[in-house]
Amino acid sequence: MEKDDYTVSSSCCGPDTLPTSVVDPSKFKPRGSVVPQAAGTDLNVYVTRPSSGKLRRSDEALLVIYDIVGYGHPNNFQAADVLADKMGLLTVMPDFFRGVPFPPERFDWSGAARLDSPNTVPSPTAGKPAEERNVMGLVRSLDKEIGAWVMRGGGNWDKVVRKDVGDVLGWLKRAHGVKRCAMIGFCYGGVVIVKAAQEFQDTIKAVCGVHPAFMVRASSRTSWSTIG
Repeated sequence: MEKDDYTVSSSCCGPDTLPTSVVDPSKFKPRGSVVPQAAGTDLNVYVTRPSSGKLRRSDEALLVIYDIVGYGHPNNFQAADVLADKMGLLTVMPDFFRGVPFPPERFDWSGAARLDSPNTVPSPTAGKPAEERNVMGLVRSLDKEIGAWVMRGGGNWDKVVRKDVGDVLGWLKRAHGVKRCAMIGFCYGGVVIVKAAQEFQDTIKAVCGVHPAFMVRASSRTSWSTIG
């Protein structure tokens, strides 16, 4: 029997994985807002809606699971806003890390990617794949450190995230009348969506992982949700 682990998979942060932004992160302003203690706990949730103000369905929602930098980088809020427009759904992004993502000093997004090596590499320029590949290659060199951090901290499914997902689903049902949800997970979020699909099959009907990390075949064997 295979055992899930927290080793970054080859599908995540490899040389062909290119981060993209619709708007320069330095100029982006989130459309939604962070709702404090949204689920009746200490969990904060970013909530956004389509820019049109119209929901395609009021009884469905999209849960976005961020990458390892959590609320620490505007790209994650931008992704949620874009997805809300594309899907036409109420879109929420819980802060499982409680404001303490993977140490931000490891990624100085304003100027350099800092590693144990004395070498630093400038953050990638949008639209220049060579720069983006270089930085993402450096990120992959941190995979063991990231995996250990997830096991210890707020990103751990068994210790923290399982309950948080259940709390958010309950809040969506009570506060917004949501009956069905889809989930999309970026990088670290890839393993969360699969585990959530296993645990909350009555509500989570489809999940999608974008360059997912921490994935092994055992992760998806008992899920009845559609996985993309």
